[in-house]
Amino acid sequence: HGSKAHGEQESALEELNDSGDDQVLNRAVFSQVQETLQNEIASKPECDLMCTVKRWVGEERYAEAREVLETEVEESPLKIENVVALTSVNIMDEEYSKAYEWAQTYIDEGFSNIRLMENRAVASMLGHDVETAFEDFRVLIAKLQSMIQKSETSICDPLQNYCTSPERHEARAWVNLATVQYDRGQLDEAEKIAKNLLEDKDMRTRVSPTHGEFLLALIAGKRNKDHEAKERYARILERHPTAPGALNNMGGIYYRAHDLVKARAYFESAYVNGRMWRRGSAIAWSNVGEVDFIEGDYEAAEDKLKEAAGMSKAFAGADFSLGCLYDVMGKHELSKRHIALAMKNDQNGVTRWNSYHYTTEWEAHFNALIAEHDGNEQEAKALWTGLLNADEERLQASARRHLNLDELDNPITFEPMGWELGEHNILPSSDVGMQWNHLD
Repeated sequence: HGSKAHGEQESALEELNDSGDDQVLNRAVFSQVQETLQNEIASKPECDLMCTVKRWVGEERYAEAREVLETEVEESPLKIENVVALTSVNIMDEEYSKAYEWAQTYIDEGFSNIRLMENRAVASMLGHDVETAFEDFRVLIAKLQSMIQKSETSICDPLQNYCTSPERHEARAWVNLATVQYDRGQLDEAEKIAKNLLEDKDMRTRVSPTHGEFLLALIAGKRNKDHEAKERYARILERHPTAPGALNNMGGIYYRAHDLVKARAYFESAYVNGRMWRRGSAIAWSNVGEVDFIEGDYEAAEDKLKEAAGMSKAFAGADFSLGCLYDVMGKHELSKRHIALAMKNDQNGVTRWNSYHYTTEWEAHFNALIAEHDGNEQEAKALWTGLLNADEERLQASARRHLNLDELDNPITFEPMGWELGEHNILPSSDVGMQWNHLD
């Protein structure tokens, strides 16, 4: 069985470069702090505020880090490095709305700190508000270009304790803008930026050309050019054999080719190498669950998809997948619940954009469930009717149930899912029978 798998767009947020300077923004901050934390703290006789925050980040004690930073910001509102650190902690904890609000509040007050502007843009991108992210990155790039013209030399991060040139920050902003353009469906614009990252000699000195390669692989996959995408991911993996985004998306290519043995191997490798990057790990593990689902091991699929849902607050794919799984299992109320959760977490459709269906029949199954969720009775009925003649017997059975052609104690009705969902119900998500791409 299966409907789709998830892809990942890592862009500038994945550590594809050998240089620490190219490990930036949320993933970079997170991973670097995680890895260097203990040595740095051990070398200090006393631990100051930022040292304490970094220790808590390393232990994933984000609530405590956030609380102490909020207190410091209230007591010293003009100490901008604390605000920058607070937005970074919120990004690492996948609290993108909070990160954006803090950054925007200070920017509105006239603080033009470049790290705040970066975190604002990253928060809108990772929060999948792609139109806002598009504008934020354009503003950020213009500001960075102005700094370069004025020969302003360094941009420092309070959590990472190192400084980087505006030129490098500009290059990484272009990588992220290309990712946003990809998420907006502007493939030609994304391609232009990606090619410039690969071909411009100045850009190649500022950011790893692997980022451009990764973006072009994403674009090729979206254009159904899997052969080109496969070649590009292979080149990335030659240099970076443990890059989780490339591993996951290579697995997606084999998934779409119905080579589930290789797909599983790549997805599992992506998960193992994902380290502490929550969303990337959730994407990869949900994809392993998708393979279980396709192969008919529903219990294993359910376990993995639930685990993936618990890994990341930001990934809507696992709930999409659970919704599809429960529908095939005949657990219709659970199916509707998870589809509703997924739709709530994927209001801009970015998760669905970055997913690929195992077959067109499983795509129709997924679309029928979405149509039911939206209350589009005629569309749902047409999709279910078409699935009555599906090659896959499980889809035939599902269609018969939804069209009430079988005897049911509780007939399925076409009603929009408009109920309120408590915060404790907000789980991450992934689509069943779908492969999800790594994108961020």
